[in-house]
Amino acid sequence: MNRLKNQNGAVLVVTLVMLLLLTFIGLDSMKNISLEEGMAINFQDTQKSFQNAEAALLTAENIISDKKIISDGSAATSLTNFITNTCVQDVVVANMQSTIDNLDWTSSNACCVSAPATCPTNEARFIILVDTATSKTTFHIYGRGFGNTGQTKIVLKSVFRSKVDP
Repeated sequence: MNRLKNQNGAVLVVTLVMLLLLTFIGLDSMKNISLEEGMAINFQDTQKSFQNAEAALLTAENIISDKKIISDGSAATSLTNFITNTCVQDVVVANMQSTIDNLDWTSSNACCVSAPATCPTNEARFIILVDTATSKTTFHIYGRGFGNTGQTKIVLKSVFRSKVDP
């Protein structure tokens, strides 16, 4: 009994300090896990938007190829008829940069990949700009894609050239 009176509670103080340190380590670990989860979600969102933009480019390229505009001068569809499509715009080289800077992605100017009657806001879209100023018709194809959250947007460009007369 005499030994109990001489105890000053040092073990209790050391234990409480250790518990406090473990709590801080646990909180820091949770913060790091939350940060890494956010980074993984952002990476996944960026990849999804890139894939959607590539799908838009591929769809537009297939449209041009299917209409046989890129061939050896024997186009099955005339370029004039092709330009009347809503997602195809005829531009002049001098205006190309201003057109690129001001691409209008509304459903009246851009075609959706899935081509529904009304295009959802975050649907992958494409625009085909046709430059007929030279003997080689040039198709500038822009594809835009969004990720799962709709906050990530990627725009890609592809160029086709043809010797078809305008």
